[in-house]
Parts: sequence; structure tokens; C-alpha cells
Amino acid sequence: MKQIIILLLFYFLYNILAYAIISVCYTIFAVSSGDVQAGASSSLPLEWILCLTTLFVLIHLYVKGYVPRRRTSWSFVGWKFMGWLAVAYVGNFGFMDGIAYVLPHLENTLETQFQELAHNPIGAIDLVFVGPLMEELLFRVAILGLLLRRFKPWIAITVSALIFALVHWNPEQSVYALLMGSFLAWIYYRTQSIMPGLVLHVVNNGMSWLTIYTGEDKAYYTFEALGLNAVGAVLFVVGSTALLAYAIWQLYRASIGMQAHKDASASPSTVVRCCESETNVLSDQSDQ
Repeated sequence: MKQIIILLLFYFLYNILAYAIISVCYTIFAVSSGDVQAGASSSLPLEWILCLTTLFVLIHLYVKGYVPRRRTSWSFVGWKFMGWLAVAYVGNFGFMDGIAYVLPHLENTLETQFQELAHNPIGAIDLVFVGPLMEELLFRVAILGLLLRRFKPWIAITVSALIFALVHWNPEQSVYALLMGSFLAWIYYRTQSIMPGLVLHVVNNGMSWLTIYTGEDKAYYTFEALGLNAVGAVLFVVGSTALLAYAIWQLYRASIGMQAHKDASASPSTVVRCCESETNVLSDQSDQ
């Protein structure tokens, strides 16, 4: 847990550092242009603060060895798995509508910031592509990886998802971030590859960006945006939830098949190294 706390402290430190650097650069630019009053009254460019923070975190993760070097860690794990992942994402819309309908309406405290980022090219790139890459490496590869060394998988997945939700600092995002964080963590645990979760994360953020950019985010529920009546909304939620559950079951079966294929194709030396690694882990746990 000490390593996780240190990682999170560095994450927040890089946020502060990025804010300070952009603030100084913005002030210098305002002074050099002779428009100090305008510079002081205008807000700092949020997109550059996010980009600089992301860059700092990515460099930190790379230097500390949290960025996977193995090819299998960056594989798409097969079209069957990715196909069912797409089906699960489609089912997610109605499922989240049901969750949002049951829960009280949560405030979006970052609405202004999201609008600013969505209508800025640099901000859009950071929201859709760069941000998800940094978050997958930080919360799945690094934090979840550390938790899996000490706890059972379901505990590690839950704790990593809770951290993922808390770091977002937005009530409206919190529940969705918790559920999506759990799903992304489960995917990484089952596949040991960053790509499936990264693709899903990019698509999800891309859809969020598109709805904000086009103004479709005014509708709180998906069935509301689709113009469904009460009966249609119920059928949409129930059908989507069933579709999501079935897709998750298929993803579980596909991940078992992938693991069996890896075990069958493993060389004797690889098996020996794996056995030695598992023995070392068990001996470490017994010592604790």
C-alpha cells in the first residue's frame, strides 16, 4: 500500500506542478505582451495543464518501470474478445440509465471545464486519447498490479476502482467511474493486456466528448435522448442490462480460452519460471 500512496501523491504533485508552470508561463506571456490586467482576469488554459500533468505522470510511470515492455501486454487479445467488449459497451448505456434513475440526481461540478476542453482541439485529444492511456497505466497496470500482489483479485479490483472513482472528484462521474473502473480492472486482470481496457476507455471518453461537443449532453438519460416513452424506457433498461450481463459472461469464457491457449503454448522453460515465481510468491506470503 505504501507504493500506491506514493504513486497517488506524485499524481497530485504533478497536477500542482503543472498548474504552477502554466500559471508562471501565462503570467510571463501577459507581462511581455503588456496586457497584465487581461492576463490576470482570464482563466488559465486547462487543456495545457492536463497535457503537462499527463506527460509528467507518463514519464514517472515509464522511469519507475510500470509501463509494460512485453508484446502480450499490448495485444488486442483476439477479435472475439474485442467483439464481446463492444457488445458489453452497448449494453452499458441502458444499465447506467437504470442506475442513474434509482440514484438521486448528482451534480456535475466540472461541467464548465468539460465544455471548455471539448471545444478545444488540445483538450479533446487529451480527453479522448492521452488521458485514457495515462489512467490505464496508472490505475490498472500500476495500482491494480500492486494490489493483486497482496490481495485477492476481487478485493484488488474493488479497491482500485474506488481509487479511480475518488480521483475524478466529480459527483456525477463518481458512480459511473466506480462501475467502469471495476470493469476495466476486471478486464486487465483477466487478459493481462492494457489494450482492451484502453480501447474501451478511449471509445467511452470519445462518446462523452461527442455528446458534449454536439450539445446532446443536455439529456440526462440515454432513453430520454432516444425519445422513448415510459414502456420503451423500461424495455431499453432491462434489455440493455441483460445484454451487458450476457456479454460479460462471454468475455469471461473467452478469457478462460485465452488463458488455456497461453498455457498450452508455453515452453517448458516458461512453465518452470512461472512455477518458480508462484513458489516465491507463496513463500513470501507465508513469511508475512
